[in-house]
Amino acid sequence: MAKQFSNNLKGMMVNLNAGLLLPFMLNPQPITLKKDVSWEIEEIPGLPAPLHYFQSGGLKTISFELFYDSSDAAVSSGHTVLKDPAGTLGFESILESFLYPQATELNDFTLKKLIKQNKFVSPPIIFLIIGFRFWQGYLTSAPIEETKFNRNLFPTQFKTQIDFSVVEDGVINDINTGVRNSLSLIRSSLNAIDLVNNTVNNTANFDSFDFSIGL
Repeated sequence: MAKQFSNNLKGMMVNLNAGLLLPFMLNPQPITLKKDVSWEIEEIPGLPAPLHYFQSGGLKTISFELFYDSSDAAVSSGHTVLKDPAGTLGFESILESFLYPQATELNDFTLKKLIKQNKFVSPPIIFLIIGFRFWQGYLTSAPIEETKFNRNLFPTQFKTQIDFSVVEDGVINDINTGVRNSLSLIRSSLNAIDLVNNTVNNTANFDSFDFSIGL
């Protein structure tokens, strides 16, 4: 019997410098996008309320849960195309590589010397792609919970909670800002049209009522 494969788009995390690629499926897992903003409050004697001053924008984070399955059942059902004798260890290794300062870049071997000299090395920059949306940033947390093993005790199933810190700077952020501003204006215009239509319809329905009282 032919295997059935999903036509849904896959998300992915990519480290271009090291050539690391981690695809994933999200549906039906939720995605949490969080953005903090700091405001300063100043209380002035004589005023009925404090004054508010914008201080700074905070960190933007994206969180979601992933599940990987390379068991025999996943392969036979078409969820996984190839069976890996090491189970899910390859996927887990990519996740761990995203969390450590990258010392295995393809074209830069001086980073190993920097690490041996205890000099600061930033964590690898990651591109997070979900459908037609994309962000640049860093993986800050990915705890791994292995839930199934094969006879050699290689894990064949695991789940992880991804916490991704967005870098709101550079070309990618400029593109996302332009898209966000455009979509918000378009949606606001559609909301205004809906509001006018609903108001007109409600007024028409209101006029159709007969409020006369028979004597």
